[in-house]
Amino acid sequence: LLNKPVLAVSFHEKVDALMSSVGMSNFCQDLEAISFAKVKDLFTELDEAAPAIRKSLACISEAFRRELEIQYEQIVSAISSPAQAMSCAEPLPPAS
Repeated sequence: LLNKPVLAVSFHEKVDALMSSVGMSNFCQDLEAISFAKVKDLFTELDEAAPAIRKSLACISEAFRRELEIQYEQIVSAISSPAQAMSCAEPLPPAS
C-alpha cells in the first residue's frame, strides 16, 4: 500500500474485500450500478478526507506488514526444519 486514498470501481468480490480490509468500503462502487454523479460526489469526499485516510492507511499498512513478517518467519522456520513441520502430521497409510 502506498497510503493513497482511492476510489475503486468494483467488478468482483475481491475488490470489495480489499477496500473493506483497508476501511475504504465507502469508496467502492459496483461496476453495474455506477453513476457519474455518485463518482463525482465520492471524489469530492475522498479529496476532503484524504489527510485522515492517509494516516489510517499508513497504520493499516504497518499492521499488514507485521502480519506478513510473521507469516514469512513461520514459512522460513518450517523450511529450515522440515522434520519439526512434519511432526504434527499423521503418517500416511501404506499404498495398496
